[in-house]
Amino acid sequence: GAPKVKKPPPSKDDIAAGGALMAEAYADCDIDEDETRLIFQDYDTDHGGSLDMDELTKVIIAIIKRVRKSAVEKSEAHPEQDTTDKQSIEDRFKNMLQHYDSPSGRAELADTFDPSGDGDVSQDEFVSAFPKFVRSFSGAPDPDPEPAPAPEAAPEPEPEPDPEPDPD
Repeated sequence: GAPKVKKPPPSKDDIAAGGALMAEAYADCDIDEDETRLIFQDYDTDHGGSLDMDELTKVIIAIIKRVRKSAVEKSEAHPEQDTTDKQSIEDRFKNMLQHYDSPSGRAELADTFDPSGDGDVSQDEFVSAFPKFVRSFSGAPDPDPEPAPAPEAAPEPEPEPDPEPDPD
């Protein structure tokens, strides 16, 4: 057979475009903590209470595929409302799938889902990171972001009055 042509990895913009669709699809069916725990349990195949990086990658890829299917069906159901054609939707999700199945994508998932860095994602780590992960694609603000420390506002210094000329 012909040698496989290695495609260049998708760009950040390509991944973000697919992510925006994913976030939009998720916004339609806001995922709550219980659903997130069920997703976790579905993929914790050894029932060890944590996901290894392979299991985590499978979760993310399965979710991207599920959301892709829903986005495509939505675009087919309402072609008059949609500015994005089916092929474009497919391409965006393909880019995301390719990214998260690559070493750099897996490293990104590890940073997001495994803040302890132990190589395993606990259920609590997953539940806390998952909504942020999905929202990170939409550019939507975190509903309860960590309050940023307010910078200390230094008072404007009073301008120095011009020295009076000596009345000599």
